[in-house]
Amino acid sequence: MESLIERLRDAQGLAKLIGEAPAFLKGSEQLPAVAKSDATVLITGETGTGKELVARAIHYLSKRAAFPFTPMNCGLLPDTLPEDELFGHERDTFTDTHPLGRNLIARADKGTLFIDDLEALTLKAQKDLLRLLQNKKFCASGSSHEQLADVRIVAATDAPLDQRVRAGSFRSDLYDRLCDFSIHLPPLRERQGDIVALSRHFLKKHAPRQAGPELQLAPEAREALLAYDWPGNVKELERAIIRGIHLSQTNLIQAKDLGIP
Repeated sequence: MESLIERLRDAQGLAKLIGEAPAFLKGSEQLPAVAKSDATVLITGETGTGKELVARAIHYLSKRAAFPFTPMNCGLLPDTLPEDELFGHERDTFTDTHPLGRNLIARADKGTLFIDDLEALTLKAQKDLLRLLQNKKFCASGSSHEQLADVRIVAATDAPLDQRVRAGSFRSDLYDRLCDFSIHLPPLRERQGDIVALSRHFLKKHAPRQAGPELQLAPEAREALLAYDWPGNVKELERAIIRGIHLSQTNLIQAKDLGIP
């Protein structure tokens, strides 16, 4: 069987899923099977663990790969806007000063809609999303006209949704519906064996293309990487490697160049 890593080498620059830690493989090895289905997926894990990368992998391994992958980060929007971003709104529903909703569901037609920071959705938006999942139909804000939607929903959160369900801030029926498939991504501190491999990947990804010796990590730099607990996870590791590339005075990146405690 063709390896998952090889299948993720696509022309759109999709980064490789790198990792051999058992906690990471538990989630990544099921991606081809999940991608074959059209069911909803809920990806959980701390910030920076690669939830959008996994969502993209699911999309590009699926039959929807030729159609749009459309991301939406609910945490970056004011409370009143997620519904407009998702479903759009009727003309003249708002004043001219109100930002126009993008109707991401329509933009993601036949493709995948990735909803990140799912916990930030208002209860009204949760209700409308549940209706979309159940009936494959939605209405723009301020409209009673139903539109059909051919889109797969992949959602992600770093919040304990089960606790929010018990607290009444997240709908239990939506939570159940989103969990057709659940994938949990472990924090980097539980994947210590992958840190060096990930670091080498980021070195290759971000190193400037120029003649001369290849950039490498000094032994002390590798020790520093392994000793740190990475609260920002893989994203924080990538930023550290980028700093090391630009601050190093030679082709050997030292621990001090990484800028980590």
